[in-house]
Amino acid sequence: MQSLDDLYEIIAVLGAGNYGQVFKARDRSTGEVVALKRIKSIQQSEGFPRVALREIVSLRSLGTENPNIIALKNVIKIDHPKSVYLVFDYFEFDLYGLITSPMIKPFTPAQVKCYLKQMLIGLDTIHQAGIIHRDLKPANILLSTDNQLKIGDFGLSRICPNDNSGPMTHKVVTLWYRAPELLLGQTKYGPEIDIWSLGCTLFEMITGKPLFKGETDLEQLGCIIRMLGLPSEEHFPGWRNLPNAQLFSRNQHNGNRNGSNSTSNFERFLDEKLPAEFLDAKPLLTRMIDINPQKRISVQDALLHPYFHEDESKGEKFSPESLPPIFHGEIHMKYRPVPQKKKRVNLFDLRPIIRLPPPIIAD
Repeated sequence: MQSLDDLYEIIAVLGAGNYGQVFKARDRSTGEVVALKRIKSIQQSEGFPRVALREIVSLRSLGTENPNIIALKNVIKIDHPKSVYLVFDYFEFDLYGLITSPMIKPFTPAQVKCYLKQMLIGLDTIHQAGIIHRDLKPANILLSTDNQLKIGDFGLSRICPNDNSGPMTHKVVTLWYRAPELLLGQTKYGPEIDIWSLGCTLFEMITGKPLFKGETDLEQLGCIIRMLGLPSEEHFPGWRNLPNAQLFSRNQHNGNRNGSNSTSNFERFLDEKLPAEFLDAKPLLTRMIDINPQKRISVQDALLHPYFHEDESKGEKFSPESLPPIFHGEIHMKYRPVPQKKKRVNLFDLRPIIRLPPPIIAD
């Protein structure tokens, strides 16, 4: 019986979360460098891990030819220890690592437009397939040295519900990128939650800082209210009937009581925080970061937004080929080289080299 070590040489740890770890590895039979996602060990009674099943079902339904979605190459089940490994193409960078690394200069307007457009194209394919990603964030956006972008990590993905579907969990999406309807406890939601996450990611690409940075659900709601104001019934009908609406009321004294001014408050904030060369992103950001999910811009409308097409009409292009290659070494959210086995080694030589950017809320 083959072990994982018979099949792959583990080179480095690329990331970790509640569901397992991601490794850089080399296929011993072909020499190809791949990414291995290990789903945490399972007990016999638990059956096949749900997080792995979701990812496999979503990626298999999306196929392997999408230019901006990671392709699933293989699934490996190891009996000792009992684990499941998903095999993907390897990418040198994730967006979180590029945003936070001191070795990388802040993104240019052309980079932001190129990366955002690729994210929207990938997300359009996902939504057209009837899937909600449910965990969009910079750490789950992968990039190659030639600026090709792929959306990864479908472990929380879900088929879009229909009218007869049961409730879904609202405890999805990493906290800083979680839409307000989820924080309110909404269990009937749609692809609009991905648009909110993408809007938060766009702001972070431009400024290098998270848009909303709470440590708990309550703090995150407070951050949103202080920015967008307490929603009026006219702007967000029915929000007071959602399970966690009382959390908004508790934070009311910290935020704008008049929801009718929320858009202008957010626009003033963007005028203050966005560098002058990025102010053309403000209209799109305000459409993505709307407290009412039904008023958020759709993926297809975002792709048609003047933010992209005003410059294209002047002959400017935002394709990956139009950008200079990324020449820096590999940069991921968490990168830790794994020492290779040697016959005679000093144990002190095996201490891992740790390069960790600032921490982010766990999955």
